[in-house]
Amino acid sequence: MTSQVMRRCSAIELPLGSRRQPVFAMVGEASADIAALGSAFESHNKVVQAALTDTNQKIDAINAEIDKLNEKQAAMTLSGRGEAGNGLRKELNAVAKFFRKKDDSDLMSLHAGAAGSLAEINNSMSVGSDPDGGYFVLPALSNTMTKKLFDVTAMRRLARVETISAGDRWEEPIDNGDTGSGWVGENDSRPSTSSPKIGKLSIPLNELYAMPPVTQALLDMVGFDLGSWLLNKITDRFGRDEGYAFLGGDGVGKPRGLLTYPISTAADDTRPWGTIQYLPTGAAGGFKTGSTPPDTGDCLRDLTWKLRTPYRQGASWLMNSNTISQIDKIKDGQGNYLFRPSMTAGAPSSLLGYPVEIDDVAMPDIGANSLSIAFGNFQKAYVIVDRIGIKLLVDPFSAKPIVLFYAYKRVGGGLANSEAVKFLRFSVN
Repeated sequence: MTSQVMRRCSAIELPLGSRRQPVFAMVGEASADIAALGSAFESHNKVVQAALTDTNQKIDAINAEIDKLNEKQAAMTLSGRGEAGNGLRKELNAVAKFFRKKDDSDLMSLHAGAAGSLAEINNSMSVGSDPDGGYFVLPALSNTMTKKLFDVTAMRRLARVETISAGDRWEEPIDNGDTGSGWVGENDSRPSTSSPKIGKLSIPLNELYAMPPVTQALLDMVGFDLGSWLLNKITDRFGRDEGYAFLGGDGVGKPRGLLTYPISTAADDTRPWGTIQYLPTGAAGGFKTGSTPPDTGDCLRDLTWKLRTPYRQGASWLMNSNTISQIDKIKDGQGNYLFRPSMTAGAPSSLLGYPVEIDDVAMPDIGANSLSIAFGNFQKAYVIVDRIGIKLLVDPFSAKPIVLFYAYKRVGGGLANSEAVKFLRFSVN
């Protein structure tokens, strides 16, 4: 650029007798300006580079934190085939180490890590994480138990599940009626209308426990996977007990089951809230056949239409395998089967276009006056309440040489909306 200035200056024609010193002065000033500009650019470039370096360092730090979070999430996530992930395996090994060697160092370390990353679990753990009182199940192990219970218990898949961190009861308001309304002209008086009937749903939490035994000799075997054994035993026991309670429990020291609430043939607008409507098949212990309604398949169709429109979206059937074996034989007038078995692994079968869930724990076989088929939106009909924290204790003394493992949790359940589910009753009326 300096050479360009020199060329331009040399092209200037000076009058005769003038001196050339001012021209060279102009060149010198231009060179000084250019040097100052270059210096300013260098200074600015250093500032930009410093800011860029700082930004990159911050991005690297953020990415490092994201990687840590991803590692924690991966550790708490089950693989697609249900095998133990890294976090679950660590927790199972820590539990086994404590029960075998009374060494709680790994448990305490895992509890501290869980408390730092999961505040809600920390809140429940803080009430008692010691060898005398037992240990609250850690995050990955708790998640695995919950998933297994979800797979075992149909109602856990169908119903609404709420989780609380403290307290022994779940309460929520229920609107049992509509608010009154009416049409009026612009200048007409507005008479008072009826008030909504607000009730309260209150579900107590009850203690559910499992106490699987194991011999001391088996416990001392190095190849015995104590952690996985405990996981399977506890979830199997919890799953069967919960499955029965959510459908057949009497509400005394356990959740009240869906099948134990009052029933009536009255429509939604006429029967009391908390009473579930049923439709009789017309025959005790079976379907009524012949030309007089309800025919075999007709009562199933009628049951779907008894459920109001807001609840049919998301509705499903619930019955046991023996009942399905009877439904599977029903055909329509053209000889088509009403029941459609699933053609995809993991997908439910369907009946009249609605998914079918199987519960062989508590849904009764077809018999006289049995409520063997339920149809409804169970998400709205029934609520399950879990309190965070499954606790484990060990008792090597009460039944020597048998070692007892005691696990317990708090859970409740109850009817939330009696209009959202209907029963098919195998009765004359």
